[in-house]
Amino acid sequence: MKAPEEASNIYLPETSVKSRYDYLIYIGRFQPFHLGHKHVVETACAISDNVIILCGSCNVPRTTKNPFTFAERQDYIEKVFENTKYKNQIIVNGLDDCASNSEWIIQVQNKIHVLTKADLNDNIKIGIVGHQKDDSSWYLEKLNVDFFEVGIYLDEKNVAHRPVDSTNIRRNFFRNEMNDIPLPDEMTYWLKTWSETSWETYEYLQKEEKYITEYRASWGDYGNSPFPVQFITVDAVVIQQGHILLIKRKTQPGKDLWALPGGFLNENETLRQGVLRELMEETKLKVPPKILATHIQDQNPIPFDSPGRSSRGRTLTHVFLFNLQADPEDGLSRVKGSDDAKEAKWFPLNEFEKMPKQMFEDHYFIGEHFIKQL
Repeated sequence: MKAPEEASNIYLPETSVKSRYDYLIYIGRFQPFHLGHKHVVETACAISDNVIILCGSCNVPRTTKNPFTFAERQDYIEKVFENTKYKNQIIVNGLDDCASNSEWIIQVQNKIHVLTKADLNDNIKIGIVGHQKDDSSWYLEKLNVDFFEVGIYLDEKNVAHRPVDSTNIRRNFFRNEMNDIPLPDEMTYWLKTWSETSWETYEYLQKEEKYITEYRASWGDYGNSPFPVQFITVDAVVIQQGHILLIKRKTQPGKDLWALPGGFLNENETLRQGVLRELMEETKLKVPPKILATHIQDQNPIPFDSPGRSSRGRTLTHVFLFNLQADPEDGLSRVKGSDDAKEAKWFPLNEFEKMPKQMFEDHYFIGEHFIKQL
């Protein structure tokens, strides 16, 4: 479960509330923190003694969707309010992405409990600042606290009556097109300084943005296709002797991030044929393909189909679990990075557990899902 995209795109109208809150919780990714976010926080501060801003996706690598770390987001949010009367009302904390919705809800509940010191006072009034606009708002009903409904904030620049689009802001930032972007002055200055002091990271993300834009443009129309284009991929979770097999990506997107062996399904092959081909092409795993096929656990793949799981477009992957016996000579079968893989390597499962910030897209959570089944 990831931090809700919609929560970072909402505006609050000026409003009056009869009963004041002790804490209002505001959840989003805040990548970056734009004028819409600022207005939400200012309005929340007007009706609550404290406002807790929970920044999601803190345990993922830098991408064009999540370019800034939690520490960086905490820094620029605090700078936006540093010289305002709201400074001492605001608490900034982080949330990790989780493999399941239930784990994410438990994490949010625990954060709220700790940060509000709810166990010391049963009478405190807690609310969630949110916008129940689509299915991504499901969590609002699960937290069992007051829900403060919000709508579109209208100002003279928002003639279309639409929320600010964080995706467009990031895209413009990576393209050096920063004119008329709806950001607080402090945020604009922070971005300029960051792009200069962290120029290697900035250039890496610029290349990612360029690649993704050109990649999507290359297939975006597809002529007379009766349905939107969707891609099918296959991935392998390979376990041997308490280790998981990973590859380091050679090219963008996600260059130099670790990933599960896998790739796009060819037109004339089955899912099983595709995953065996990709696994052997990328890792040169020293196990004969016929023997490898007999070690597919349960013999059926598990689909992972979250609509936003890949920056390249709508991509459904089918994942096979390979549970290999120990190699009679070396324990771990020999591997070598090849094809799209710069490197192939076995990682102990306890080391893999610490790698969410080094993993491509949702591959960490896929691996975690299967490891829990062992």
